[in-house]
Amino acid sequence: MEQPLPVLRWLPEIATAADRFGADFVEALCAGAGSLGWRQTYAVADVGEEFLRNYAWAEVLSAGAADRAAQISCGVLVLGPNTFYPAHHHEAEELYLPLVGTAEWLKGDGAWRRRSPGTLIHHSSEETHAMRTGEQSLLAMYLWRSTNPAQRARLVRRGAE
Repeated sequence: MEQPLPVLRWLPEIATAADRFGADFVEALCAGAGSLGWRQTYAVADVGEEFLRNYAWAEVLSAGAADRAAQISCGVLVLGPNTFYPAHHHEAEELYLPLVGTAEWLKGDGAWRRRSPGTLIHHSSEETHAMRTGEQSLLAMYLWRSTNPAQRARLVRRGAE
């Protein structure tokens, strides 16, 4: 039997967080987390072991194959506390909706901005972006629009963030 990813240890805390947005959805998602296909995009060599202990995503909705047409996929991202998600980009246009946890988000060469639960965050196709959490874990819903929803994000190598 496959072992759950270490980041899922934060789900009980996430399920009862005081600042959650969409409380019923968050509680149901956390309760049913074992039935979701949690994944990680990166390897230890890409991002380090500590990041992988505090990162996972699960797709909850995906479109069927459509030849060269834009497709939508929707899922959730979990980042543990004090986790830096390195700068990356992808062809997919992306919307994030934080549900639990205030985190900081970086777009392009802009400044880090604190985003609370319920704040919509948009990343254009190929726009470089990064996230970092503080003392709280982050649970965010994402929506990808892409002609290739199975693509991998490409990390951007830069100085320490």
